[in-house]
Amino acid sequence: MGNYINIDRISAETHEQFDSFANGVMTHTMRELNTPTQELNPGMDDKCRRILNQWADRGLLNARPGQVWSALDIAMATVLTVLKKRGLSINALRQIRDGLNLPMYQDVSVLGFAVLVCRQEYHRGQPSYNAPYLVIDGENRITLCRAADMTLLLPDPEIPTYSHLVLNIGRILQECSFIHKIQLSHMAEFSELPAQIATRILDGTLKRVSVDRGRRRITTVSNGGADPQFGERVIKYANGRAVSETVTMTETLSE
Repeated sequence: MGNYINIDRISAETHEQFDSFANGVMTHTMRELNTPTQELNPGMDDKCRRILNQWADRGLLNARPGQVWSALDIAMATVLTVLKKRGLSINALRQIRDGLNLPMYQDVSVLGFAVLVCRQEYHRGQPSYNAPYLVIDGENRITLCRAADMTLLLPDPEIPTYSHLVLNIGRILQECSFIHKIQLSHMAEFSELPAQIATRILDGTLKRVSVDRGRRRITTVSNGGADPQFGERVIKYANGRAVSETVTMTETLSE
């Protein structure tokens, strides 16, 4: 197994099980995981596209909306979505992404190995019971293990950390659609801006935005929308018909 973190604290039984599984992984199987085959556009809305494009722009994702995704692209987006909803920063997600991309065995990344193990358990009818766990320490270092290893990993006095996150990879990959999770969430959850500013910037109707930090004001100009408490609505007509409508709104920044 590759040396990515805390590997010496995983039980001998886990080493044996993981090594045995890896010996049976064929090169073409990993190639299949990396081959773009899935078009995701039909399931996406504008909010999801904007968020995933931002993540791609910041180097978190290999694929973006409008492109064809591989199974590993989908798995990475799913894991990162779950972690972002837990409040992790983009920089933390990037560190974890880098760890998941490290080779666990020759030609098999940590994430790729986890996906293959989960697929095996799914076909056995136990998609989450025997699935691997991903343990993330307070420094965003990762360990892939079994549930039985948890007592060996968590109380580690040698690693200065203030917390651990434990993810059941089987449940995440089989029971979580990252598209659905983003759609059901507030857009500000996936941004590191103050929630009030993020809500306005990520609004699909936004045309312009300005922030006056000195007076703690935010002014937005949008294509239509609800009547502003402070602002104006401008409707332009041509040949007796409304051809455009903009709403200018000024708000006090509360954060």
